[in-house]
Amino acid sequence: MLARNTTWMVLPLVLGLGLATAGCGQLGAQPLKKNVVVGSELSLDGSIAAIYLSRQAREFRESGPNGYLVLVDGQGEIKALETSGMDNAQTDWSEHGLVFADTANDYHLQDGLHTTPSVKTDYQQAMSGSGAGSSLGLYNDGFNETGYTEQAVGTSPDGAVLYDVEGYYQVTGFCDGTLFGLAEPSGAYAREAGLSGHESVGTYAFRSLMLSRLSGTPSGAERVIGIRTVDESSQDATDAPCVEGRLHHLASTYDAGGTATPVIRSWDVETATFTQHEIVLSPEAQALENGDYGFEMHGYSRDSVRESNLDWVAVDGRVMSTNLETGRTKVLFAVAVDDYDVASSQRSVEFTPTSLAVVTSSQDGKAVSFVQYDRYTGEELRRFDLPDVAKALNTGLVLTDLAVRPD
Repeated sequence: MLARNTTWMVLPLVLGLGLATAGCGQLGAQPLKKNVVVGSELSLDGSIAAIYLSRQAREFRESGPNGYLVLVDGQGEIKALETSGMDNAQTDWSEHGLVFADTANDYHLQDGLHTTPSVKTDYQQAMSGSGAGSSLGLYNDGFNETGYTEQAVGTSPDGAVLYDVEGYYQVTGFCDGTLFGLAEPSGAYAREAGLSGHESVGTYAFRSLMLSRLSGTPSGAERVIGIRTVDESSQDATDAPCVEGRLHHLASTYDAGGTATPVIRSWDVETATFTQHEIVLSPEAQALENGDYGFEMHGYSRDSVRESNLDWVAVDGRVMSTNLETGRTKVLFAVAVDDYDVASSQRSVEFTPTSLAVVTSSQDGKAVSFVQYDRYTGEELRRFDLPDVAKALNTGLVLTDLAVRPD
């Protein structure tokens, strides 16, 4: 059962956090009905990918499923598990199986499905499995009277435990199984930051960030490693890679006129010191998109780092590789954009040590494709059209995350 280690509740999550655009179809429809299987019949046998679909929290219904965990097999056939939904749901597939969650339960899927009761808020920001059916997730609970609350939920065969942690963690990542996050200083930390001379928010975005350890602390609460002034910037990553104690993420910095410049930052999780390098493309490469929709920040995952470079997918479908020490960036290859448009399409990517998997909905919402590429050559390894997933997205569901079978 779930043990809650606090005695107070906070206000619901502010609506602006659900950034994906839901389909325009009827919210009362029952998508994927023919694909649904009961949990007792579910396993990972034959599956190569898992896709989470959910309504946004503001559109949750009291009855009926608000989400689905969709398994894709090697022939492109799908089966689906109904869930109570989780806005921005995250998944993790390792050699220990697949872990995911909804507002009522935490799940571990391998030879069979194990369900752990775990009541929590409705917007997710991190998920990782840790072996033996255990998992750790982070969930955004919104503003409280003095700051901002997120819920760290650890699940094991013995049950689930929830701890409240302070801060809105825009960047999250796991370093050797420990969850770290970057947030604007809030609550008591905002006062501490002010007394130390840190400006919290600038004209366009954040001017200071706190790096916190969010799991494995004696009390279960956050442990702030340090508060640092940064170039005014926005950043958002739910699965940032961490290698040898350094957490890496992309960000957009802003000058006095609001012009955005893409950068890469690397944080030492023991000291909260960081380096920052502007992303510099070769002269012949087309510039990155920095228009109304900003810099693409969701195009990478925990296995994105290889050989001192961060690989990521840009808005225009180019797969880029950025050197962690210099910011120099080269184009590796391009994924098929499949009529992708950042204003109306949806996309989720997942890197493995050898491959890149991409799920994309078309601009008109009528088609969804799953494509897996060789990460080194750009060769297309497999491609499936997923028409039933496309129909589901047109009933108000959102593509929140993709996981693939480990190499």
